[in-house]
Amino acid sequence: MPTNSALHQAYLATCYRVTPDTASAPLDLHIGQHHAVLDEHLRAHGFEQAAFVTACNPYSAALSAPHNRQHMAALHAALRAEGWSFWPGLGIPDNPGWSAEPSVLILGMDRPTACVWGRRYAQNAIVYVRRGQAPELIWLEAPAQP
Repeated sequence: MPTNSALHQAYLATCYRVTPDTASAPLDLHIGQHHAVLDEHLRAHGFEQAAFVTACNPYSAALSAPHNRQHMAALHAALRAEGWSFWPGLGIPDNPGWSAEPSVLILGMDRPTACVWGRRYAQNAIVYVRRGQAPELIWLEAPAQP
């Protein structure tokens, strides 16, 4: 559970936008709200679950756009190297003072694996979704302090 309730509330209020393919309209996912159209896309592609992950702004420390692009390129390359399929995403904050974060929805990724990937890219949380259920925010444990 996060120690910063304002940050936690900001994550809960974020719109997690996914674009399944160029022929589909973007899907706006919200924590705690089931999305039947996402279910249909997952079913059509043969997946039961997925995870929304970013590599931007590690531990909510704002980075420059070029640095975030580098982090996302590394995430894309690592996912491809391990054979994961993913759709582009965007975390759109409710707070107008914050910038949207490029992200991905990783198809078929289970919750424990998603947590590993989130920690690997120094994230506070990931979003996990299982077909037929609402997306859930999974807060990751903070790294051990030296």
